[in-house]
Amino acid sequence: MTLGPLKRVHDDLTDADRLCSTVHLLNRDTSTQDYDDDDFAIQSPRGNVSGTALVYSGGINSGELVHNGTTSGRVCFVDATAPGLYVVSWTPDSDDDPRAVWLFERG
Repeated sequence: MTLGPLKRVHDDLTDADRLCSTVHLLNRDTSTQDYDDDDFAIQSPRGNVSGTALVYSGGINSGELVHNGTTSGRVCFVDATAPGLYVVSWTPDSDDDPRAVWLFERG
């Protein structure tokens, strides 16, 4: 799995700014794996943790990947507008600790 840089994107449908990143998924497991944009969360520099915002076009959405299956799409979050360190986490099973964490510095 890779997650690209966070970029501020204006959503014309909601007239709001979002922080968005492109996600690329590859299932290396031998069994089929579920994925969902709700598996991602963002922590703002002030410590507020929130889930994804609805993406109307090009989102990662949800589905299942078979062995060696791939998909990509965007995940977006409400833009907290604060400068500082943002932490994006991926937790595919709600009972587990995050499996992946990315750090993004915003000026």
